[in-house]
Amino acid sequence: MSDESVRPSKFFDEESQSWRCISHLFPTANATPKSVVLNLGQSKPHFCHLALYKRKPKGRHSLNQDGSTKASKTSLTAARGAKESWLLISSLPKNSSFAKKSVKVYQTRMQIEESFRYMKNTKFGLGFEHNHTKILARMKLLVLLTTLTAMVLILLGKVVELVGLSYRFQSTSTRKRRVLSHFFWVKEHYQRTSKSPSNNGEKELGNSPNICSKEKVLWFKFAGIPQH
Repeated sequence: MSDESVRPSKFFDEESQSWRCISHLFPTANATPKSVVLNLGQSKPHFCHLALYKRKPKGRHSLNQDGSTKASKTSLTAARGAKESWLLISSLPKNSSFAKKSVKVYQTRMQIEESFRYMKNTKFGLGFEHNHTKILARMKLLVLLTTLTAMVLILLGKVVELVGLSYRFQSTSTRKRRVLSHFFWVKEHYQRTSKSPSNNGEKELGNSPNICSKEKVLWFKFAGIPQH
C-alpha cells in the first residue's frame, strides 16, 4: 500500500482538450477529500485515481521574540507548504471511501515521520542522530531505548494536558482541539521548569496526585552514550 503526494505535473483537461498544470486543480480542493480520475503524464499518458484534499488552517504562526511573524525564507517556504492542497496517488481499493482512506493513511505517514524527527533531532527531540554505531545489535538497542523514552514522554505530555498546563505553550486560544503534540508539551514544560526551580508549573505538577516531577523525567541525550 502506498500513498504519494503528487508534485505539479501535467494532466489532460477534457473540457479544454489540452494539457494543463495539475496546480489548476488546487483551488477546487477543500476539507472534504474528493476522488478524481486524471490522465497524467504528457509524454506517457496513463489514467490514475487520486484524492484531492486541503487541510483546514490550524492557526499556527512561527514568531520572532518580539511577537512578529517570521519572514525568513525557511519560514515562508514552510508556510506555503502548509497551505498547499494534497493530490494523492494511492494503491488502496478504488471504492466510495477511497479518497477519505487515502488522506487518512497519508496523515498517519506524516505522524510517523514526525515521530522519527522527535527521535533523531537534537533540537526538537532525543538526539538519536548523534549515535555513530555501525553495529546492528547496538543500533536495535538504541532504537528500543529511544522508542520507550518517547512513549514515556508522550504519556507525561498527556499528563501536562490533563492538569491544564498545555495551553500556555500554544499561540492559539482554541480549547476545542489539541494543536501541538504531547511530546512537544512535556519538552517545553521540562525546559521551562528546569530553568526556574520555583516555576509555578513545577509546583502544580508536584502537587498533583500521581504526577511525576521534573526530577523523575528520563531525558536521553545520545551524545553522551559511548558508540563503540
